[in-house]
Amino acid sequence: MGADRLHVVVLASNLSVSDNAVFDPADGGALDAFFATLPLGSVVAIDGPPGPSLMPFADDPSVSPKFRRARGCEVELGRQRGIWVSFATGPETLTGWMAEAERVHQRGVESGFETLETYPYAVYRTLLGRRPAKKSTGLGIAERVAALRTVGLIEPTLSMWSHDALDAAAAAIVAHRRLSGDAVAITCATDGTSLWLPS
Repeated sequence: MGADRLHVVVLASNLSVSDNAVFDPADGGALDAFFATLPLGSVVAIDGPPGPSLMPFADDPSVSPKFRRARGCEVELGRQRGIWVSFATGPETLTGWMAEAERVHQRGVESGFETLETYPYAVYRTLLGRRPAKKSTGLGIAERVAALRTVGLIEPTLSMWSHDALDAAAAAIVAHRRLSGDAVAITCATDGTSLWLPS
């Protein structure tokens, strides 16, 4: 998910890539056309929030000041998995890539799909069992490709994909796992937010 481009990866039930594309997330017509191609019952996982923070930990001294403005799922991901997001979502109206993520969530729900928020870095940490190398490096790309292949993703050109496309593939794995019952939500009961990861 980016402010000016949306990377999309669609997985078939056998984990083969049935479609992948890049388009402008602000182009509502393209987004609607994409959702129209998905079978009923599909799950859409998005690397970005569905809305701003309600600040459930605003007055919690056990939470670092950086995360007191965050959404509950961001804090719970850190508490439960030791994975802290690099940028906490605040209570302000979302802008940039986050606003585009919010729009994709809304369009997905309006199109009749379950939308999930995920965090590709946390997906890779879960699949690898450790921190991956930076995604902008050759090693980081190789580790991400290996993780996706380990879980059965069928796509011979993965090693040629950009790190943004690989992140979209990681999100697609989460959606696939949600359908198969093999995904888990890191949830905050206070504000009802959730981040989804492979079990």
